[in-house]
Amino acid sequence: MEETVCDTSSSLLHHANNENCINSAELLGASGMTIIIHQGQRYMLRQTKAGKLILTK
Repeated sequence: MEETVCDTSSSLLHHANNENCINSAELLGASGMTIIIHQGQRYMLRQTKAGKLILTK
């Protein structure tokens, strides 16, 4: 897997290939989880105790 290097000077980061990068701490907040609506479906993105990210429907 290629390592992503982002400009960390703002909360919405920009990758060298013009991809958006978002800091996971800001995305997940203090609760360690966030809800994402994608094509009308609700998904939960959360951080595990081991620090991994899990996306569930």
